[in-house]
Amino acid sequence: MSKFINLIEKAAPIVIQSKPMIEIINIINEHLDDMCVLHPGANEELMNEIYMIANGPYFDLDMANKAVAAMYNEDGTLGQKLSLNDTNQIASSMSIYFDKFNQYDWYYTLNMIYSDYSVVLSNNSSMLNEMAKAFLMDKDAPAGKAYLYYKAMC
Repeated sequence: MSKFINLIEKAAPIVIQSKPMIEIINIINEHLDDMCVLHPGANEELMNEIYMIANGPYFDLDMANKAVAAMYNEDGTLGQKLSLNDTNQIASSMSIYFDKFNQYDWYYTLNMIYSDYSVVLSNNSSMLNEMAKAFLMDKDAPAGKAYLYYKAMC
């Protein structure tokens, strides 16, 4: 199933229950495939707008995995340093509740901090974890700081 259809199902699950709407969505999806080839920038912008409707300015699992997999780490490796399970355990140990951000924002942020700063901080996991927490708990940052930061960087 396409990314577009998945986002529609997430944003408005009731829409997918209507046969005429399913046909309309499939027609749009076919045209999006053409748009992806002919106008990739416009297609990406449109898909990001639809993503924001479905998820708000927060990561979902697929987007977080995509973002983390593409991280070029300061130690010369590529991709995640910590799994989603690892980051959830760290959140639990730090009494972090996912009310202002979600577990995927936390997963992305912890991996981003480890990726960019572990060499500088000599892999001091306590300090790296606190930096990730401070990044997300920034009182003057907009909602969805992790996702918005990611989109600004890519």
